[in-house]
Amino acid sequence: MPRRFSVRSSSRSISLGIIAAVVSGSVATPTVFAQTNYSWIGGASGDWLNSANWSPTGAPGIVGTTGNIDRAFFDGAAGTASAINMNTGFNLGAIIASGGVGGTGTAAFSGNSAFVVHGNYSVDGFNNVVVSAEGAKDLAVTLTNMNFDFGSPPTTPNVFYAGAGRKAVITAQSIQNLGGTVSKEGAGTVLWSGESHLNNATLNINHGTLGGRLHLNEAPTINVATGAALQAGLAPLDTWSTGGVIHWADHAQLKIVTDGTNVSTLLNAPGEKGVDDIFDIVLTGFNPAGGQTFNPTGFVYISTLLTGFDPNGFYNPSAPGHFNVLGDGFFVSDWGVEVLNANQIRLAFFSVGIVPEPGTWMMIGAAAVAGFGWRRWRRGFAMIGVNTNR
Repeated sequence: MPRRFSVRSSSRSISLGIIAAVVSGSVATPTVFAQTNYSWIGGASGDWLNSANWSPTGAPGIVGTTGNIDRAFFDGAAGTASAINMNTGFNLGAIIASGGVGGTGTAAFSGNSAFVVHGNYSVDGFNNVVVSAEGAKDLAVTLTNMNFDFGSPPTTPNVFYAGAGRKAVITAQSIQNLGGTVSKEGAGTVLWSGESHLNNATLNINHGTLGGRLHLNEAPTINVATGAALQAGLAPLDTWSTGGVIHWADHAQLKIVTDGTNVSTLLNAPGEKGVDDIFDIVLTGFNPAGGQTFNPTGFVYISTLLTGFDPNGFYNPSAPGHFNVLGDGFFVSDWGVEVLNANQIRLAFFSVGIVPEPGTWMMIGAAAVAGFGWRRWRRGFAMIGVNTNR
C-alpha cells in the first residue's frame, strides 16, 4: 500500500492560534483555517453533513467555495456520502479512498455551484494531491449540476493519484483546474467524465492511466510518459477532443475503449513522437473469449498533424512499423492498423488468442533478454499481444 503522509488522528490536527492586534481601538482578527482528517463511518449510505457519520465527530468541508482544508477518508467499509442543494458550493482539502477493505467510496453532491477540492494531501512522495484511490478501495466523486474545481490559484501544481489496480472516477458538468501543472501519478486509473478545462496548464501523465470524454480544453501541452496511458473516452463511440499537442514517449499508450464492434476515438490532438519510438494502442473495456476476430468500425486517432509516426500504409505483427496493439487483460494474437491521410489511425481488426502458460513466458523472456536486450524483449512480448506496461 502506498505510503501516506497525512495524520488522521484528531489529536494531531493542525490548530493555529489567532493573535488579536489592537489597532486604533479596533481588533483585527486574521482568518486562520484548521485542518482535520475525517473518516467515514456512516455505513453504505448516509448524509455527508451529518456529523455522526464521521470520526472524529464533525463533517469535512464547509458550504462555499473557499475556506476549508479538511480531508475526507473512505478508509473503512465502502459507502456513499451525499449532500443535496449545495447551491452556494462546497469545498474541502482532499478526498481519499484507502484501507484494506475493498469496494468504492463515493462522494455524491448536487446543487448549482462548484464542488472545490483544494488539493492538500500527500501520498507515495507526491504532494498537492486532489483525490486518491489507494489500498484496496476505489473512489467516485459524482456531482449533479455541479462543477468539480480543483487546486489552489494561481500556480500550485495538482496531482490525481490512483494506486495499482485502483480507479478514481470524477463525474461533473465541468472539471476545472484552478492551479498550475496537472499530473497523473500512481499505476492505477483516473477518469474524468465531463468537459475538462486546464486553465492553460501542462498535463503530465506520468504513471498509470488518465482518461476522459468530450473535450479537454485549455491544455496546450500534454506529455504521456513511457508505460503511461491516455485513455480516449469512457465507452465505445466516446470521443475525447483536444487542441493541445500530445508528446508520446517511447511505448506511451493510447488506450481505446471497445466492445469489438465500435471504438472510442482521440480527436484533433496533434501528436509528436520520436521516429524510432513505439506507439502502443491498448484495447480496454471488455473481456473477449479467445479464438475470436473483431473488425471494429471507426478510427482510434484522428489528428490535425502526426509527427514521427509511420507513413500511410497497413501494419501488422509481421510488418509492424512502430505500432503495437495490446489487450488490457486479454491476449491479442493478431492485429491490423492502417494509417490514412498522414493523420488518421484506424484499427482494422484484432484477434484474441489464448494466453500461454507461465513456463512459456519464462522461456520467451529468458531467451529474449539474453539474445536481444531489453528493448527487443519488450517488442517481442508486444508482438504477441501482451501489455508489459500494466
